[in-house]
Amino acid sequence: MLYHLLVPLTPYWSALNVFNYITFRSAGAAVTALLLSFVVGPIIIRRLQRMQGNQVVREGTPDSHQSKGATPTMGGLIIVTSLVIPTLLWARLDNRYVWLALLVTAWMGVIGFVDDYLKLKQKREGKRNVGLVEANKLLGQVTIGVALSLVLWQFPLSTLPEPSTALPFIKWKLLIPLAGFAWLYVPWVTFVLTGYSNAVNLTDGLDGLAVGPIVMAGGAVAIIA
Repeated sequence: MLYHLLVPLTPYWSALNVFNYITFRSAGAAVTALLLSFVVGPIIIRRLQRMQGNQVVREGTPDSHQSKGATPTMGGLIIVTSLVIPTLLWARLDNRYVWLALLVTAWMGVIGFVDDYLKLKQKREGKRNVGLVEANKLLGQVTIGVALSLVLWQFPLSTLPEPSTALPFIKWKLLIPLAGFAWLYVPWVTFVLTGYSNAVNLTDGLDGLAVGPIVMAGGAVAIIA
């Protein structure tokens, strides 16, 4: 939003030209996300504590992790808020890949919200707290993976004649001759997206602290990007 509001004003104030640089906007989004988490985080945590929405520790978890049962669940609301709002503020909203990223993030957030909600509901009803059935959770992840891969495949950004990918830190693209096998892109993207999601999800299930795995996974992708 800031890009679209301020860049047209650069003829009148040249300092606003910094908004043309994605590095500046990325840094601005990162700082905004940090400040937003400091402001919104305590508010959401206090609200969850009043609702007694404590984390449900997975059955079979070591005794040393049982104290995490006092951690408020649905903390993912803080993470999603700190991702979506800075993106809307600092990203170029005429880029459809931004909207695809937001859609996938929101979709995964909904899956996590439903999972946490069901765990709390089952806990209050004295039932086994399994949350969202694994098959249904996987179905939701695979569905968005297939949808995303089809859009990227059928409406690519690249104008190269063959499927291609970018190598990290190298400013040229690697052509992959897939004559007749371009459809393999669909299961590949679906596999990567589902695996990437569960790399955080499965670790988070131990004690409900997803921020650590997110920092490592997100940091790696940020460096490559």
